[in-house]
Amino acid sequence: MLIEIPANVNSAIEALLDAGFDAYAVGGAVRDCLDGRHANDWDIATSALAQQTKEVFAGKRVIDTGIKHGTVTVIINGEPIEITTFRIDAGYSDNRHPDSVEFTKDICLDLSRRDFTVNAMAYNHRDGLVDIFSSQEDLKNKIIRCVGDPDTRFNEDALRIIRALRFASVLGFSVEENTAKSIRKNRLLLRNVAIERITKELCRLICGTNAAKITSEFKEVFTCIVPEFESGINGQAPVILSRCKPCAEHALAALLLDVPDAAPEVLRRLRLSNKFIALCGTLIKYGKTDLSALSKSEFRKLAGILSEEYFSELLSFQKAVFPSFDENLFSEAKKIFENGECVSISGLAINGKNVSDSTGAKGVQVGEILSLLLDCVLSEEIPNTTEALTEKAKALYKEKNHD
Repeated sequence: MLIEIPANVNSAIEALLDAGFDAYAVGGAVRDCLDGRHANDWDIATSALAQQTKEVFAGKRVIDTGIKHGTVTVIINGEPIEITTFRIDAGYSDNRHPDSVEFTKDICLDLSRRDFTVNAMAYNHRDGLVDIFSSQEDLKNKIIRCVGDPDTRFNEDALRIIRALRFASVLGFSVEENTAKSIRKNRLLLRNVAIERITKELCRLICGTNAAKITSEFKEVFTCIVPEFESGINGQAPVILSRCKPCAEHALAALLLDVPDAAPEVLRRLRLSNKFIALCGTLIKYGKTDLSALSKSEFRKLAGILSEEYFSELLSFQKAVFPSFDENLFSEAKKIFENGECVSISGLAINGKNVSDSTGAKGVQVGEILSLLLDCVLSEEIPNTTEALTEKAKALYKEKNHD
């Protein structure tokens, strides 16, 4: 079996081998290559200690990325390559990080400490594939299975609970029975993990091709992270997840669509960026508003409230929410923005000063008149011209003062 290793990664492996050390490509890159996927992140594991690795690459730039865990990063032709000494981890008192690290010369011991079988393979061109856990079989059968005892693996690092589900979702795999039982049993350990780490995994998970199935099957895990997810998972969220585009803002909006009042606090709790919260919040706020049922003026007014980007995102999201979504709305929206149609007060041909000067209106009345003028333009009752708007403003002012 031959795996095509990128040139820079392979040259690093060869340099370590030539110096008398063992060295392999490990982890997700090996998994993805064997599964016919494009591999992005290539990591190397070696029998060389960090200082020995630095000596092998003495002519290169070497960064002490995680020296106490045996990790250095070597820059080869401008590309950073992470190289870590084979190790055995001992003790995980915080359910997240090893209390101590012991280095070893045995690749099999290093693979034994890893999370899931499909991630516990190593490869180089000299030795071929090192597979001691029937990992290829699990990969072929599309199964996520813990290396060794799942309770031990999850107690070592509770983040593995959500990572297992993320792999199952993104890769389109199922979770092996004992691993699944352990995930449910140990789910409360996730409370020991920083929310930023959970959110990063969660956002990748819910964008996976298998997200609808995984969220439904492991509802208790997701509600452990965010209790407010329960109504969405019990409702239409899985259907929307199966239909919406693979975008974390859209997927989270699907999960929180039934709890719009609680959504802003949930998004802040997940420590998401302001930009993320703004878009996701917009999708939640207007997600259940059937845009195809709006009048032309209501549709244009909403376009004015939202930016072109957000309005387009909302239409895309609604396509997943409403099975009978009208595809023509995309072209209608495009026409509004491309033609520069007046859809907000700022687009009117007159402003507040014009209204005040021509009618004598002051303060709040000016804003009320401008809002009514916009409604008239949106409904095409009058054209968006200075003359027409000024005449209408005078008429509206007289009506208000007469009342």
